[in-house]
Amino acid sequence: NNVLFFTADDGKNGAELWRSDGSETGTFMVKDIDPEGSAHPSMLCVAQNVLFFKATIKGEGESLWQSDGTAAGTVKVSAANSIRNIGFVENKHTLFWVDIKEISGKMAMGFKMELWAFTFGTKAPVLLVGVYQNSSAWPSSAFACGNNTMFFSLENALWKSDGSASGTAKIKSIP
Repeated sequence: NNVLFFTADDGKNGAELWRSDGSETGTFMVKDIDPEGSAHPSMLCVAQNVLFFKATIKGEGESLWQSDGTAAGTVKVSAANSIRNIGFVENKHTLFWVDIKEISGKMAMGFKMELWAFTFGTKAPVLLVGVYQNSSAWPSSAFACGNNTMFFSLENALWKSDGSASGTAKIKSIP
């Protein structure tokens, strides 16, 4: 819709979501997402004319948000732990993201990487797969979007998903 979304800090509200139509009067902050600090919107992804992004609220942590470009239409979609990538598969009308949860304990330390999907027209995101990585090394979560399929890497393996739990599978482990 000829609108650019970006993150800016006006020196008063902290780093928040802004938009511009290319004119001075059409450039403004969409919403002060975190009135107590800076939301640091990042990983901006437009899908079906809706902006999706990661934001951090002081005391709450990271969340997936969506915006139609208005303050009233900028709302939290789902709480998250540590979003790493956001991608969209057009033909499936599905938004994907990877959430990484750190696991610590006496015997093991590592991560649980979860692939989540949100299909337009549904009310809530769905956890598609959770993969444990018993390592202190930071995990990879590369995305590639096709017409009907999301390809991604988790735990040194190539995976694919069509947006459903039954359609999410490991293609190949890479030693």
